Amino acid sequence: MNCPGVRQELLRVGHAHVYAFDEDADLADLKLQREARAEGAGIWAKGTPEHIVTSVHSAAEGRGRNRLVSTRTGKTWLSTHQNRYEVCQEVCEGPSVSGSCMVYVPYEVRYRDKPPCLQ
Repeated sequence: MNCPGVRQELLRVGHAHVYAFDEDADLADLKLQREARAEGAGIWAKGTPEHIVTSVHSAAEGRGRNRLVSTRTGKTWLSTHQNRYEVCQEVCEGPSVSGSCMVYVPYEVRYRDKPPCLQ
């Protein structure tokens, strides 16, 4: 379901970011995100990294790759690696001042027998 009004309101108040998978981002959405970033609204209150980590996968899963999204263009890409992550490990991509981090929790343990970092 596509709800442009809801999406744009979430972008306007800084409660969402643009995520364009296999297509160009909507220019109106990018404008709203730029304005929210400039105002330091919502998720942008502490600044804007160059990109955001949106998923992390350990090489132990058979596919060492992390997905990132540009905060300027909304485009996504994969960053492949050979790293083996521990449950609840913080995984960062990029320099500390311009990168982004996410906590690694394999899908199999996210919803039952939750690890301490999810409790």
